[in-house]
Amino acid sequence: MRAYIIMVMLVTQIVSSVAQECFKKNELTTCHLNSLSPDVIENDQVQDATRLNIECGSSQPIRLDSTSLNSLNNLEDLQIWKCKLDAIQTGSFRYIPNLKSLIIQGTNTEWDDYSLTIGPRVFEDTPNIQHLNLAKNQIYQSQPLLFCPLENLEYLNITHNKWETVGNFGFNSKYTLKGSTEAYPCGEKITVIDLSNNKFKTVPGESLNNLENLKDLYFNDNLIEVLEEYSFSGLKSLRILNLSNNKLSILPPSLLSNTRNLTEIYLQKNKIKVLAPGLLSGLNALIVLDLSYNELTSDWVTVGTFQGLIELRYLSLANNQLRKVDSNLLVDSSQIEFLDFSCNNIEIISNGAFRNMKNLETLLLPHNKLQSLNFDMLKGPSSIKFLSLENNQISRIDPMTLSCCPILDHLVVSKNNLSVFPNVKELQNLKSLDLGYNKISSLRDDALSNISSLETLSLAHNKLKFVTDDSFRDLKHLKVLDLSSNQIEYIETNSFSHIEDLQALRIDNNKLAEVGDILVRSSKFEWLNISANQISHLNFSKLPAKLIWLDAHQNEIRSINYDSYHLDKMKLETLDLSFNLLTEIGPFLPRTLHTLSVNDNKIEKVHPYTFFNMIQLHRVDLYANHIKKLDKDSLRVQPSYPAPEFYIGGNPFECDCNMQWLQTVNTPQPQSTLPKVMDLEGIYCVLTHKRGQVYVPLVEASSHSFLCQYRIHCSTLCHCCEFDACDCEMICPNSCECYHDHAWSRNVADCSSSNLTLVPSGLPIDITDLYLDNNTIPEVGDLAFIGRRNLRSLYLNRSHIETISNRSFVGLRSLLRLHMGDNYLRILGDSLFQELDGLQELHLENNLLEYLSAEVLQPLRSLQYLRLDGNMFTLVSSSVFAFSYKLQMLNISRNPWSCECELLMEFSDWLIKNEKIVVSANTLVCNELEVIMSQNRSCITITSSSKTIIEHNSFMPLLITTLTASAILMTLIIVLYFYRYDIRVWVHSKYGIRLFAKREQTSELYNSFVAYSTKDEPFVIQTLKSNLEYGHGYKLCLQYRDCTPSTVFVSDSVLQGIENSQRIMLILSEHFLSSEWQRLKAVMHHIFKARRRKLIVVIVGDIKMKDLDHDLKLYMKTSAKLVWGESRFWEKLRYELVDVTKRRRCTPSLPIPPVPNEVIDLSHYTAPPL
Repeated sequence: MRAYIIMVMLVTQIVSSVAQECFKKNELTTCHLNSLSPDVIENDQVQDATRLNIECGSSQPIRLDSTSLNSLNNLEDLQIWKCKLDAIQTGSFRYIPNLKSLIIQGTNTEWDDYSLTIGPRVFEDTPNIQHLNLAKNQIYQSQPLLFCPLENLEYLNITHNKWETVGNFGFNSKYTLKGSTEAYPCGEKITVIDLSNNKFKTVPGESLNNLENLKDLYFNDNLIEVLEEYSFSGLKSLRILNLSNNKLSILPPSLLSNTRNLTEIYLQKNKIKVLAPGLLSGLNALIVLDLSYNELTSDWVTVGTFQGLIELRYLSLANNQLRKVDSNLLVDSSQIEFLDFSCNNIEIISNGAFRNMKNLETLLLPHNKLQSLNFDMLKGPSSIKFLSLENNQISRIDPMTLSCCPILDHLVVSKNNLSVFPNVKELQNLKSLDLGYNKISSLRDDALSNISSLETLSLAHNKLKFVTDDSFRDLKHLKVLDLSSNQIEYIETNSFSHIEDLQALRIDNNKLAEVGDILVRSSKFEWLNISANQISHLNFSKLPAKLIWLDAHQNEIRSINYDSYHLDKMKLETLDLSFNLLTEIGPFLPRTLHTLSVNDNKIEKVHPYTFFNMIQLHRVDLYANHIKKLDKDSLRVQPSYPAPEFYIGGNPFECDCNMQWLQTVNTPQPQSTLPKVMDLEGIYCVLTHKRGQVYVPLVEASSHSFLCQYRIHCSTLCHCCEFDACDCEMICPNSCECYHDHAWSRNVADCSSSNLTLVPSGLPIDITDLYLDNNTIPEVGDLAFIGRRNLRSLYLNRSHIETISNRSFVGLRSLLRLHMGDNYLRILGDSLFQELDGLQELHLENNLLEYLSAEVLQPLRSLQYLRLDGNMFTLVSSSVFAFSYKLQMLNISRNPWSCECELLMEFSDWLIKNEKIVVSANTLVCNELEVIMSQNRSCITITSSSKTIIEHNSFMPLLITTLTASAILMTLIIVLYFYRYDIRVWVHSKYGIRLFAKREQTSELYNSFVAYSTKDEPFVIQTLKSNLEYGHGYKLCLQYRDCTPSTVFVSDSVLQGIENSQRIMLILSEHFLSSEWQRLKAVMHHIFKARRRKLIVVIVGDIKMKDLDHDLKLYMKTSAKLVWGESRFWEKLRYELVDVTKRRRCTPSLPIPPVPNEVIDLSHYTAPPL
C-alpha cells in the first residue's frame, strides 16, 4: 500500500512539473513537452487556450490519436513544433472542430528512414481550417483526397516532404462532406500552395483545375522533368509560379495560356534548351522572369521570345549559352530595370539593343566574349547606374560609348584586355570604377578629371610603372584606391596629397624601393598595404598618425626609423612586418598595437620591455627568426586577462642556464607580467652541452640540461680569488669545456676526445660531472680526483685504460655513476671502490677482466646497475654478488664461462635464484655453447648409464640438427622474400649499403625536386626540409622556395629545378590534388614518362586512390610510395633518394633545429618519431 501511494505521488509530481512548463503570452499558450498524452495537457491553463504552441524536447516517437487532444474544445490555432511524429490517426482532431490554423512542422528530416503517416479522412472533423502547414515531416504519400474535407482551406504548405504524385490530391475533383449531400470542388478556396522540396516528377494535365483562386504556386526544388500542355489549366488567378531547381528541358507552347495574370515566373536552375514560340505570349502583367542557369542558346532566344512583355522589369538570362543580343530582342520591354546576361558566350551586341529601355538601371554582361564597346551599343538607356563588363575580351572602348550613361555610379571593366585608360570624363556621378586585371601601362594626368564624386578606384594587376602628382588631383572624395600588383617603381611626393578623404590604399606587390612621405597629408588615412615591394627602410614618422592598419610584409626592410614624439601620437593597431630582414625589435613599436607579426625575419635580439607599454596587445608572432637567447624581460607585458598570445617557435634557441624560465612561462600566476606562449610545446632548443641528443623539446628538457659555459668562476663564499693559489677559484683546464646551471648546483667538465694521456690537473673543485672518455690514459694514478667531493658522474670509458690504482677514487663519496667500459683492464684491486658506498651504476663492460674477488664489490652497498659483459670471466663465485640487496640489473653475458660441472653447479644455482635481475639469464652459454642453467641440470642427472644413453642417441643429434637447420633456412628464405624491401631499407640506414643495387653517380645539382601545395608549406619547411637538409645534408629544390611562383602556369624555374634534380618528390595531399596537380600534370608528363623510376610520392592525409585521375594512378604504380606516419618513414625516404657523399654534405651557417613531426600543428599530419 505504501509503495502504491508513493507511486501515485511521483506520477502527480511529474504531471505537475510538466504542466509548469506551459506559459501564456498575449493570447498564445506555449508548452515545452515530451509527450502528447491526455495526462500531460489536462490542466486549466491548456484546456482554456484558444491558441496553443507545443514544442517537443524529446526525440522519442509521438503519435496523435483520438485521445491526444480530446480536452481542447476551444482551440482555434494549434502549432506543434519539433516533434518526432510517426502517425496522425483518424479522429485525432475530433474534439477541436473550431480549429482554423494547424501547424505540424517536425524534425523527421533528420532521420531519413523515419516518416509521418496520416490516416484516412483525418481532416473531416476540422472543415474550418484555413491555414495548414505539414512541412518537414518526411511524408511519402497519404490517402487520396486528403485535403478535400478542408472546404475553407486558403494556405497549404507541405514543403520538405517526399510527396511524389500531384494527382492524388484531388484538386480536379469534387468532394461531399460527411452528413452533406452537396458536392463542392476540392481546394477551390486555396490561394497559396507550397509544394517545394519534395519528389514530384511531373504535373499531370488538369490536375489543378479546381484552384481558380490560387495566386502563389511553389514547385521549386523537386525532380520535375515533364510538364503537360494543360498542367496549369484552371489557374486563372495565378500570380507567382516557381519551378526553379528542377530537371525541365522543354516547356509546352501553351503551358501558360490559361495563366495570363502571372507577374513572376522563376525557371532558373533547370536544363531548359528550348523556349517554344508563343510560350510567353499574352503575359502582359509579367514583371519578373528568371531563366538563369539553363542551357538556352541564341537559336531559341529570338526576337519573338519576349514579345508583348510590356511590364517586364526584371529579366535574368545568366549562365546560359547565348552568343548574341539582337537589336529587337527586348523591343517591347521598355519598362525593364534589371537585365542580367552574365556568364554566357556573347560576342555581339547589336547597336541599339537597349534603345527602348528608358528605365534600365542595372546591366550585367560579365563573363562573356565581348571584344569592344561601340558608340551605339549602349545608346538609349540613359538611366543605367550599374554596368558590369568584367571578364570579357574587351580591348577597346569607344571614347563616346560611356557618355550614353550620364548617371552611371558603378562601372566594372576588370579582367579584360584594355591597354588604354577609357574615357570616363562624362561620368560625373561615378562612385566606383574597377579597371583591375587589364594591360594599362600609363595614366594620363587628365584621365580622371571631372569625376570628383569617385569613392572607389581599382587599377590592380595592370602594368603601371609610376604615379605622378597630377594622376589623382581631382579625386578629392576618393576613399579606397587599389594600385596593387603593377610595376610601379616610383610615386611622386604629392600623388595623394589632394585626396582629402582617402582612407585605404593598396600599393602592394610593386617595385617600390621606398615610401617616403607620400601619405603624410592624408589626414583620414587608416589602412595601408605596402607588402611585397623592395622597401629596405621604413620611417614611422612619415606615416599618418591616424593609421590603424599597416601591412609591410615580404619586403627587404632592415631598419625602422622613428621619433618618440610622433610614435606617441600614432594609433596603429595592426602591424605586419613578417618576411623582412629585421635583426632586432625594440622601442620603435607604437604602444597602441593589438597585433604584431614579425615572423620570418632575421631577428636575433628582442630588447627588454619592448612590449611592456602596449596595454591593448593581443597577439605577437616571432616565429621563424634567428633568436638564440631570450631574456625574461624581453617578453614582459602588462598584466591582463586573457594574457597576450605569443608565438616564438621555429627559432634556434639555446637551452643555456638563462633560458630555463621559458619552461614555466605558461604557469598561471596572479598579476603575471608574462604572456602566454601558444606554441610552447612545439619549441625545440639546442643543448649547450652537446652530448647525446642535440635538439630537445624545450618543455621536456631536464632542469640539469640548461647549462652555461665558463672558463673562470669564483664562488660567492670564496675570498681569495685575487691570489694565484686559491683553492675555491674554479678554472677550467685548457683541454676541457666547463658548464654550469643557473644555481651552480651542476658543474660539468667535458674533457672527452681531447687526446689526453693523463687526468688533467686543476679541475674545478666543485665539479659534479666529469667526462674523460675517448682519450688515451693508460694509467689512472693515486688520488687522481682528490678533493672533488661533489663529483656524481665520472666517465672514463673508451680511454685505453690498462691499470688503475687502488687509491684512484679516494674522496669521491658523492659518486653515483662510474663508467669504465671499453678499456683494457685485466684486474681490479680489492680496495678500489672502498669509499664508493653511494655508487649506483658501475660500467665495466668490454674489458679484459678474468677474475673478480668478493672484496672488490663488497663496499658497493647502494649499487643498482652493474655491467660485466664482454670480459674474459670463466667462473665467478656467487659470493661476489652478495654485496648489495639493491641490485636491480646485472649483465654478465658475452663471457667464456667454463662448462665443467664441478665449477659450474654453485654459480648456476645462484643464477637460477636471481634470474629476474640477470640480463638474459636463460640464454647465458658456456664455452661449449651449452646453456648454463640447462647444463647444471645435466650435471646433476649424470649416472653410470650415461654411456648407454650417449650410444643410443648417437645418430639423433645429427638428424635433429639437419631438420632444424633446413626448417630455419626455408623460413629465413621466405622471410627475406616478403620483407626484402624492409631489409634493404634497414641495411641502408644502418650501414649505408644498398643491397643488390649499384650506387648512382649523377651530376644533378639537387638531390630532389619537391612539388607541393602552398597550404602544405609548414609541413615541407618545418619537417621535410629540416630533417633532410639540416639533419642529413641533402640538397632540395623546393617549388615555392627556390622557384619563381606563377599563379596559372608552371614557371621556367620549376622546369629547370626538375631537370637538375636526381629525384622528383610529390607531396600528395588534398590541397595538392585540388590546386597543384592540374598545373603540373601537362608540363611534367614527358618528364614523368622518361623518369618514372625516379618519382617519389609522399602521401599526406586521407587520400582515396579511386579519386585520383588516370595519369597519376599510372605513375604511382611504378613509383616509390611513402605514407606520412608509417613505420620507418625517414629511413625509407632516404633509401629512395640518392646517397649524399661527403663532398656534398654541408652545414648551414645558422641551423634551424629540425622539428619532430609530432609537434607540427596541422590536423591532417600525423608523424612517426625521428
